[in-house]
Amino acid sequence: MSFQLLAGFVAISIVWTVIRSFTSKGIKHLRGPPSPSFLFGHEADLYLQDNAASLEFKWMKEYGSTWRTRGAFGAIQHVFQKSGYNYTKKTSQNFMTEIMTGPGIISALGEDHLRHRKIMHPAFSTPQLRAFLPLFQRMADKLSEKWKGELVGGGELEVAVNKMVSRATLDVIGEAAFDYDYNALDDGDHSELSKGYANLFKDVDYKPSKAVLLYRAVWDYLPTPV
Repeated sequence: MSFQLLAGFVAISIVWTVIRSFTSKGIKHLRGPPSPSFLFGHEADLYLQDNAASLEFKWMKEYGSTWRTRGAFGAIQHVFQKSGYNYTKKTSQNFMTEIMTGPGIISALGEDHLRHRKIMHPAFSTPQLRAFLPLFQRMADKLSEKWKGELVGGGELEVAVNKMVSRATLDVIGEAAFDYDYNALDDGDHSELSKGYANLFKDVDYKPSKAVLLYRAVWDYLPTPV
């Protein structure tokens, strides 16, 4: 390779790098809270906060609807839209997902996931989803009536919204996907399926130790089997 060709290649590379630095759309421009730890970033604080979402509400008031946080070893990448399959799922996340759900659309990657989506797409078209609207409305009305019934006789009521919405969601999934009534909303306290659904992630993921957080972050840097 001649010196002139090499010099031209280097010059083009430098110009291209400068152009990319001004035109690429990243998240560096987003404001966010200062990182409390070089090792853990914000991840430990988010997982170990006493009241769920208290930090998120605090940051929303300070930085608006969108802000930037850091994870353990700075490994967080926020890519939700228009990225195709350039950003794959975390190795640890996908490994655990496949253990719990088996091989399928949830754990599939790349071309396999694309093939699953093409097959399933007609079932999630607008006409198909519109057909489920009466079911969604019926479950929402049923949930609303249960809360109204609990209000009778008292002026105040403390409602576990997440638990009741989770049960209603399970009933919707049962009827929409399997044509089966799980009766979770009416009999959630005695339904084994409803209990299992509610506790699926709660017992293993609630306030993980800092050692577990580090283990998860390191896992993502381990080589993936060929």
